Amino acid sequence: GEGGRGYSTRSRPPPGSSGGRSPSRAPRCPPPPRPGRRGARRSIAIELENLGFINERGGNFYNRYGEEIAEEQYPIHEHPEPWRGSRFYEAYTDAQVDSLILLIDDILRRHPGIPRRIPQNFFPEVPLTRTQLARFKGILAHTFTVGYIPKRYAKYDVSIALRPHMDRICRALKLQRVRI
Repeated sequence: GEGGRGYSTRSRPPPGSSGGRSPSRAPRCPPPPRPGRRGARRSIAIELENLGFINERGGNFYNRYGEEIAEEQYPIHEHPEPWRGSRFYEAYTDAQVDSLILLIDDILRRHPGIPRRIPQNFFPEVPLTRTQLARFKGILAHTFTVGYIPKRYAKYDVSIALRPHMDRICRALKLQRVRI
């Protein structure tokens, strides 16, 4: 499995603290695509609040806009090797993962035609081809659909920082991991 082996969260907010963020970190669903747009009948989008990749310079951390961020405010997930150009990403909280599980479970119960399947490699370095996307039936992340070069056009959601939670997510939702 993809459990937490080899991954670390460098810092966490104190217990009971929101870490300087708004109290609600629950996933949100953006409005559905406009009728007639490709994918309007095939996708449901879920957004998780997250900074995504974090740059490290001289022991300090910076968001994508070059603003310094405090580890006390934004817990940092350190991946053992670079993923899409970075080793550091904001960590997802247990509360975010719990909310994500509840939301996906509700969606899957309301839409029983969505197979409870995810790709074995849920964090690809390169996107799927259009043919692979068209053939796959199940749950994908934004990272499957858009390339990572050049970096400014990359889609990092959901980031590699969710990997330590994937075993729990798959168990809770009874998801099957399949090869694509």
